[in-house]
Amino acid sequence: MARGNQGLDGQRLAEKPKRMAEKQVLAWWLRQRTTAGRRWVSERLQMGKESGVSKAIRLVKQSSDIELNRLKQRLRKSLKDDGEKSRQARYD
Repeated sequence: MARGNQGLDGQRLAEKPKRMAEKQVLAWWLRQRTTAGRRWVSERLQMGKESGVSKAIRLVKQSSDIELNRLKQRLRKSLKDDGEKSRQARYD
């Protein structure tokens, strides 16, 4: 799910549909874990209006959709693995 793992750089991600599941999960994560505002997220992920970000976040939070939940887990795991690698590198 992480952009590096999917081969999705910022430009290619921007070209994808506004309601793409990956964009929705990234918007959810960014708003939960950073101080990024809805406008910034909307612009960076090319999600249209700011309200689209709010809708995406609500959908991801409340969804029982298997695909969205799978993407959430992949993102969490990828970021956890990256964090562990960073900590390890400091001690090597």
